[in-house]
Order: sequence, then C-alpha cells, then structure tokens
Amino acid sequence: MRRFIGGGIILLAMAIFAAFSSPQQTASASVFRRRGTTTTTRPVTTTALPTTTTTRPVTSTTSTTVKTPVAVSHFSTLPVGSALPSDATCTAEVRVAAEQRPDNTTANHTVPPSGGFSLASLGVANGYDSRSPTLEARVTGNFTGTTDEIIQWASCKWGFDEDVVRAIAVAESNWHQSQLGDYQSTNCPSGYAAPCPMSFGIHQIKWSDDPNGTYPWSQRSTAFNLDESLMVHRLCYEGYISWLHQYPGSTTAYSTGDLWGCVGQWYSGSWWDSGARSYIASVQSYLTSKPWTQAGF
Repeated sequence: MRRFIGGGIILLAMAIFAAFSSPQQTASASVFRRRGTTTTTRPVTTTALPTTTTTRPVTSTTSTTVKTPVAVSHFSTLPVGSALPSDATCTAEVRVAAEQRPDNTTANHTVPPSGGFSLASLGVANGYDSRSPTLEARVTGNFTGTTDEIIQWASCKWGFDEDVVRAIAVAESNWHQSQLGDYQSTNCPSGYAAPCPMSFGIHQIKWSDDPNGTYPWSQRSTAFNLDESLMVHRLCYEGYISWLHQYPGSTTAYSTGDLWGCVGQWYSGSWWDSGARSYIASVQSYLTSKPWTQAGF
C-alpha cells in the first residue's frame, strides 16, 4: 500500500511536470502578459482629472467679491470735511427698530415725489458759503420706515450722532411729526389762518426760515423734515453759515466743528446766546437720560 501510494506520488509529480511543459502554459502566460499590458493604460486616463478641477477656483473667487450691506451699530458724528454717505448707503445700514410713535405712521411712509419741492438757493448772496448749494441739493426725504429708523437714516446721511438727533427730536416734538409750534398772527402758511403755526414736524422746521420752500413737506413727511433739519445743522457744522459771524458779542465766535453751537442756533437763530444755551442744556439732558430707551416713551 505504501509503495502504491509512493508510486502514485511519483506519477502525479510527473504529470504535473508534463503539464507545466505543455503549450497550454505558454498560452496562459501570454494571457497574463496581455492583462499586464492593459493595466499600463490606466494612468493615461487618470491624468485628465486634474485638468477638470483646475476651473473651480475661478468660480469661488468671483463669489467672494459680492458684499452684503450690514447694519451699523451706531451712527456717530463725522468730522468737518468728511464725505457724506448717500441715501442708498444709509438705507442699507439702518437697523430695524420698533415704532414708538404709531401716530407718525402716515408721515413716516410719505416721501416727496421727484421734483415735488423747490428749496430757495442758499448762496453767497444770502449769507452762506458758496459750497452750501451742493449740500442743499442732497435733500430728498427719500426714506420710509419707523420713526427711529428714519432718525437713523438722516443721522447717517448727514454725519451726526444718532442720539443727538434723537435728543433734539425729544426737545422739539417728543418725536411727534404732527407737532405744530411757534404760533403767530401774521405770515401764515397756506391753509392756515391767524393765529397760525410757523414750525412743523419732528424737528420743528420753521416754514418761513432758510431755506424757503420746505412747507408743506416739512409737515407731511418725517423723512423730509429730518433730512432738511440736519442739512442746516451740517451747513453750520461745516462753517458755511457766514451770517453767524455777525455775532461777535457772544462768548464763543462762530467756527467750524462746533456741534453744540449749531444745535443752539437751530433754536435761537443766534450763536451761543442765552436762548441757545438754555436749549443746548435741555438737549444735553435728554441725551444723558435717553427717554426713548425707557418704558412708556
């Protein structure tokens, strides 16, 4: 039995040797080599992949150039000579604010139509700097929103601290665009009989004062009222109201960049006189207490 098994083993070994020596081995070996030849072409296919991906950075660099306007946390006073923002820029930067004066709603959503008003030119002949008409031409009243949003917009447009503008509005009207003031028995505006109001709106624009042509939009539109008021404040702040130099008797001579002097002259029409000083103190007290932040305002 062992010899049979051993002989079988010998025969089996011989058969295996013969099989490897047969033509079939050559054929299978040839097939193996062809498979190897086929795999060598794979790198040619994969080398095209980087060419496709190189176009991606072009798309991404274009998208990063788009800027989304963001609201400004607080509008502050810009120095004399600063470039002033446009209507559109300030519209994009206004923060959302709740309406604290619902009675202003109609006026808050009323703007003058294009060409709907004409302001008298504030030129050299009228006691203003020759650069004044450029600022005057910026008045549009072209914004709608809540009362505080309009205050923000006008503050941004004319480069004044928004809290100072809020405080002036408290002193003038307690933020009511419907406010009428400075009653007189003569020189009444159209639609009024004596005794009649001379001043209108949230910042109490006097219809007969410079620049003429503010009425009736100073009464109808909150945005126009603040736009025109802060234009006059900016004229003063830039040193463009030349006739203020006629008050040499005041303790402080008229000069550029005097914010509080300009706030005072809005009320008294003079430069640091007793009326202006009293008004300045009132506005500053509101600036400190900020009643618009308190419940029940």
